[in-house]
Amino acid sequence: MENRDIHEDRWLIQQLLCRWCGLVDQHASNSMGEVFTDDVIGVYNGMEVPGLKQLIDSGNENMTRDTIACTKHNVLNFRIEIEGDAAHCVTNYYAVHQGAGDFAGEIYSMGGTMTNCVALPPVGASIGETTRRSSWRETTE
Repeated sequence: MENRDIHEDRWLIQQLLCRWCGLVDQHASNSMGEVFTDDVIGVYNGMEVPGLKQLIDSGNENMTRDTIACTKHNVLNFRIEIEGDAAHCVTNYYAVHQGAGDFAGEIYSMGGTMTNCVALPPVGASIGETTRRSSWRETTE
């Protein structure tokens, strides 16, 4: 696409990934359509989650307030390459979770690398493919 501002696109992508973290932290999996395409392909530590509906269902199953009282996800060190109306972005991430229910009092942290393919339509942006690889985990157990 012509006449795109690369700096504005980079900022848009950073905010998109931060929005994703915010939705996870708010246990708002049903709102993931705000950041992902309908045909998103997610790969989490080797497990493929194809499609937005499956991604939402997975979030609703695994990130519940019954098991996680509070969570904080963060992305940093953005490496963004933009070509036309698409971008490739690699970031580092870390997340800290406070357990609830049977896991009350436990703290679980993890971090690693996220790789995202981002579509840049005339307005906005959305993630069409995401891969998360955890390189470290820590727990109070």
